[in-house]
Amino acid sequence: MLIDTTLCIECQACVVACLQENSRENPWPRIKACTSFPKNCRHCAEPACTAFCPSGALKKTEAGVVTWEEELCLGCKLCLSFCPFGSVNFDLERGQPVKCLFCSERLKTGLEPACTAVCPTGARVFGEEEEIEKLARDKMAELKGKGRKAIFFNTDAHRDGIIILMESEEEHGFNLGV
Repeated sequence: MLIDTTLCIECQACVVACLQENSRENPWPRIKACTSFPKNCRHCAEPACTAFCPSGALKKTEAGVVTWEEELCLGCKLCLSFCPFGSVNFDLERGQPVKCLFCSERLKTGLEPACTAVCPTGARVFGEEEEIEKLARDKMAELKGKGRKAIFFNTDAHRDGIIILMESEEEHGFNLGV
């Protein structure tokens, strides 16, 4: 997935779509919109949440999606503590973590994640890894060609399932070190 913060208008359509898609199982949005910096699961190359999950409830699939299995979850909240992006919420009522699963049920039926399907500006795009990387690099070159700064968060050393394209690290309050 590519999240292009240079196109995001902070309309929250992605959050509403996420809520609607997941309201059957859990009435929490699994993402937080592009305000400042998107805080949905990055489906990290080496996810800390899965490494520190004592029950194995959090797993990374062959497809690269970090999933959660309710029946294995102890409710210990270690996944919240170890996620470096603050991407895991916790539903106190149900005693379980809530995180983005890339709308895995939609993917099984050939649909894209709800948040990308409704984005009115194309700030969220879902596709094959190579296709998304090319799109990000092309957009970065386009911005630089217009004299605008462009960086993306997804280095070769830390390959995640999401690339975030932005104009400056400073506007998001941290140093990416890329």
